[in-house]
Amino acid sequence: MTDGDTVRVYIDRGFRDYSEKSIRLLDVDAKEKFTGTLESRALGIKHRIALEDWEEEHRYCSENPDRWPFYVRTFKDRQTFNRYVGVIWCEQEHSMNEHMRSVTQAADANVSE
Repeated sequence: MTDGDTVRVYIDRGFRDYSEKSIRLLDVDAKEKFTGTLESRALGIKHRIALEDWEEEHRYCSENPDRWPFYVRTFKDRQTFNRYVGVIWCEQEHSMNEHMRSVTQAADANVSE
């Protein structure tokens, strides 16, 4: 995990062809860990922890331990030259993106109160 909206993934492209890429979660806007106010940075750390917790909880969703734990669908980011955005989910169709959207939106609602 890089932060609450960016992950490094090991991708199986088939035919024993693998790569590692940084993927930004589509439609997720987590706070940054290293910039902004102290409150904002604290939220950034909480967002990253929430992402790590989701990954740990869903890593073993499959009943078959030989299967890859997550599925990734990527799109070329239209706003950034060399970046990909993506949607990640486990075999039981639990979405990392949906989870992190709810975490970040709840944090934003608490900050604005």
